Amino acid sequence: ALLGREETDSGQIVKSNHLKISILEQNPIFLPEERIIDHIYNGENKIVQLLKQYELVCEALGNGSETAEEDYTKITQEMDRLSAWDYEKQVKSILKELGVDLGGRRIIKKSGGMLKKVELAKALIDESNLLIL
Repeated sequence: ALLGREETDSGQIVKSNHLKISILEQNPIFLPEERIIDHIYNGENKIVQLLKQYELVCEALGNGSETAEEDYTKITQEMDRLSAWDYEKQVKSILKELGVDLGGRRIIKKSGGMLKKVELAKALIDESNLLIL
């Protein structure tokens, strides 16, 4: 009910405006040929989306886009504000704590237990204030 997937029989759910929920799905969906790091970066996390925008703007800068410099300035300021520059280090730290070896290996080559750890890492990386397991 908290996630909006079920209706309540009675009463109401009142959520704080600051509530950020992460969930560890019972049966997460993995693409077999996907790499672990790609799966983790495939989330709705604000920083992940910002990093993707940053990569696109850097590519546009290389192609000589006229608006790229202005976009680059805005994105780098936002990355500074969100401390996004250390994000990759944080991701790798959480993966290491959970015993997940990136090693460039594809998800298809991981055991079910390791896949659960990957999904848990993804949930923890989202920096929520409520984690539903």
